[in-house]
Amino acid sequence: MTQVPFTCLYELNPPTEHIFAWTFSVDSQHLILSTYDSIPAASGGFEPIKAHNVKGLNAQTGAELWSFSIPLYAPKHYWEKILIASDNETLVGVDLRNSMIQVCNLQTGNLLYQIEVREGEIADVVLTPDASMLISGTKDKMGRGDTPSDDLPILEYGRSVRLWDIKTGQLIKQLGDQTQAITQLAVTPNGRFLLSGHLTEQGSGNTKVWDLQTGNKLHTLKKSDFVLCPDGITIAVPGSTVDNRPEALDIINWQTGETLRQILVPHVIYRVAARHGTKISQDGRWLFISTTGQYYRPDTIHVWDFQTGEKVGKFPEKLTHQYALSLDSQKIAVRPVSSRALQVWSLS
Repeated sequence: MTQVPFTCLYELNPPTEHIFAWTFSVDSQHLILSTYDSIPAASGGFEPIKAHNVKGLNAQTGAELWSFSIPLYAPKHYWEKILIASDNETLVGVDLRNSMIQVCNLQTGNLLYQIEVREGEIADVVLTPDASMLISGTKDKMGRGDTPSDDLPILEYGRSVRLWDIKTGQLIKQLGDQTQAITQLAVTPNGRFLLSGHLTEQGSGNTKVWDLQTGNKLHTLKKSDFVLCPDGITIAVPGSTVDNRPEALDIINWQTGETLRQILVPHVIYRVAARHGTKISQDGRWLFISTTGQYYRPDTIHVWDFQTGEKVGKFPEKLTHQYALSLDSQKIAVRPVSSRALQVWSLS
């Protein structure tokens, strides 16, 4: 199998820290990390983790530029996803499994507010392009074992798609009466429409399209796994399958449901991690698919030319499903399965 025509710029492997989540800044100049200390204790094991360490690095060189710490909401509550708003001042840290959203000022390092969902597990969080709203979607109900901190006010809501004022944390509205678990969210580049993926208890799914200005549902598509394309009007969804293995991705117009074209994926791929493992570079050039091999273990990331549909190659190492693309389409940050390191590759 041909390797990708990309170059690894550098590898980050701090000896006393674990990199848990990462993303690029809006201007693509910085790589933002959420880490926690991994310090051996004298009595064995490791010292208790007390805070998220947020670090800003030079995206080109990996040199650390600044850092600050945010106290953990509760033991073992780590950010699994971080987002940077387009104002380049607001950082959102999301603990998916423990249903906590924490919002910080990226310039000062101050924790502004936090939202806890006590009755449902967070499936996804997205931001609107104008940095005015945070949108959360929740799925199945879950239990809680840790005792929360009372230092900051906590807002409680269950399974839902909800819109929040990103500056204040106040609830703006709830979209519809949700009876199905939410799997993923995406906002169109013009900020007008929201796409939400849903899954029923029977295993079938769909995608709902919402008008964010009115809060009205416009229509429903039959696919639940989708990737919003950079043009904002098409989505990539799993197409035909053989033995439950995707053979193609269909590119469809989400407004009309019309299939415009297909991109063939090789039958050797066992499963596509479609919801969060498939991404398209913002310039529309590259399609990345994170796959699993036998026993659903992470395999690697395969790359296609998104315009021609031709397979370009794959990364040389086994990689986790978690990775980030810079908005200027010049870099990708990936993690090898075999280590705690983070690699940054040039796509140019």
